Amino acid sequence: MPELRPVTPPVPPTPAAEAEVDARLLNWRLVVPSEPDGLLLLAVAAESLPGAVCPARDAAGLAAALDGRRYPAVVVGDLGAWGRVDGAGGAAALLGRAAAAVAPGGWLYAGFANRLYPAGLRDRGALRAGAAWRALAAAGMEPAAAYLAFPDQRCPAYLVGTAGSVELEYFLRTLFFPHVTGSSALKARVKQHALALGRLAALATPPRFRPMFAPAYGVVACRPHGPRG
Repeated sequence: MPELRPVTPPVPPTPAAEAEVDARLLNWRLVVPSEPDGLLLLAVAAESLPGAVCPARDAAGLAAALDGRRYPAVVVGDLGAWGRVDGAGGAAALLGRAAAAVAPGGWLYAGFANRLYPAGLRDRGALRAGAAWRALAAAGMEPAAAYLAFPDQRCPAYLVGTAGSVELEYFLRTLFFPHVTGSSALKARVKQHALALGRLAALATPPRFRPMFAPAYGVVACRPHGPRG
């Protein structure tokens, strides 16, 4: 069976939270190795988890969360947005800082827009997957898994595995839906049309090249345990 990560809220939200927070913002929980207490969650919107450290989305909150601290896990749902808050080198630099905050034996999840996707060319917070892996390796992290995030890193309704071509083929032919948001009906229709054309272009592209032009990625990396004495 294809490795697809569908919309499945891991914990049913309360009525108040359901009205405010899209459960898909927490879909990274479906692809990480554990859910330790005390993980650092740099949220996309207002999502949170019991026991998680959720700093304010400003430069002071980010500095207090990252400077000199270590966590059993770190989640950055939208690396580009937090990179703009950081203002100290952009998305790649923030990814390195977030990775440095992962304790031995811990893990990191990061979602980011793909620099090679047409819309990513205009997004200063977008990265190439290779650049993200280099930043993580420089921070001592080891790759665990990479996923294509649809419709984007801010709302990972589907996390499609990249280990082979079958998963993406199945998604494009069976599960793809041009979900968009927009400030007007006209803009939404234009975005939907662009996504539909993008799907057709992807299906016409050789399978091995399709992941290169996906809208966004979600990556999981782990920090090895220290040497045992």
